Amino acid sequence: MGVGKEIRLRRFINEKGKTLIMPLDHGVEGTFDKLEQMDSFVKELSCKSDAFILRRGSIKRAYKSLINKASIIMRVTCTTTVPKKDDSTYEAFITGVEEGMRLGADALVATVWFGSKEENRSIEQFGHLADLCDRYEMPLIGECLIAPESGLDSKDEKANIIAARTLAEEGADIVKVLYTGSLKSFENVVNYCLVPVVTAGGDTSGANMDFLKDVEDMMKGGAIGTSIGRNIWNREDNMKILNCVDAIIKEGISAEKAFSNFMK
Repeated sequence: MGVGKEIRLRRFINEKGKTLIMPLDHGVEGTFDKLEQMDSFVKELSCKSDAFILRRGSIKRAYKSLINKASIIMRVTCTTTVPKKDDSTYEAFITGVEEGMRLGADALVATVWFGSKEENRSIEQFGHLADLCDRYEMPLIGECLIAPESGLDSKDEKANIIAARTLAEEGADIVKVLYTGSLKSFENVVNYCLVPVVTAGGDTSGANMDFLKDVEDMMKGGAIGTSIGRNIWNREDNMKILNCVDAIIKEGISAEKAFSNFMK
């Protein structure tokens, strides 16, 4: 890894190698009241978030709340939730390294859907992006997701093992992958991946304690941190949950202790 990449990564990964990344790139995936005022919401969440995943439009409107507080990770792929006739899941690569550098990003993130008809095209585009990121010393986070049309569960262990390894092989500096539902299966994903792993969270689901126990297992399984958005910020007690997740990641405490410290 080059000097530039290491400097940028260390802006949102602490001295213990841990990070809490907050995705707020869901504005095209539904309507969320909390995402209407991006600047104030980013400011609120920046108390514990090391970095924010944002699309370029949100960066332009919320960057003042990030200066000297948290890093920008710019999303460079996009699809919407508008219904489509084609059953092939695909995220278009809509921007790249130069725009990320211009907007002050410390990393880029791109999604590849595995098991989609467009899988090979996405991997090719991801590889080209990785080459440019290497050239300009821009860290690249590869998010791997299992396409619904594959017929596999999104948390399928074998599929996620292959997907995570593929993005690591093709240039990701960090891989973002769903927690596979059990400590052992997730350990298998992490152990087979060549680069550090952060976890995705999906839509808001489960009771607070169940979610926090999953976060604890994610860390026990070898993740360097989380990249969980809606399952934190779209909960009723979102700031309390954020404090819990931060303590589990950074202090290594149990879900039960975090719940006791921050939720009661």
